[in-house]
Amino acid sequence: MDCIIKTQINDAGKPTAWCQQYDEVTLQPAWARKFEPPSICNQESANLVTYLMSIENPRKDLVKAIENAVVWFQESEIKGIRVKVIQAPRLVTLSGFQQLIG
Repeated sequence: MDCIIKTQINDAGKPTAWCQQYDEVTLQPAWARKFEPPSICNQESANLVTYLMSIENPRKDLVKAIENAVVWFQESEIKGIRVKVIQAPRLVTLSGFQQLIG
């Protein structure tokens, strides 16, 4: 639990949520792959907050971490955006093409 508290990202003195990767020595947010810069990850944070909320009789610092994360979720909410799933045409790979032509 101490590690969870220590890795909650602090943005200008304000605890927010958690990132995907951390440096194993400094516990600071770190790069994952070259295209994954250190950043707050909402899915990982949501899963972590859900886990923390399932703890019976949590420590006060865990309650505060949850409250801070919830505030961050509320403040970073994106409104007026809709996600639309569009079916892509069937992709035939070389091996699939070879199977089609026999």
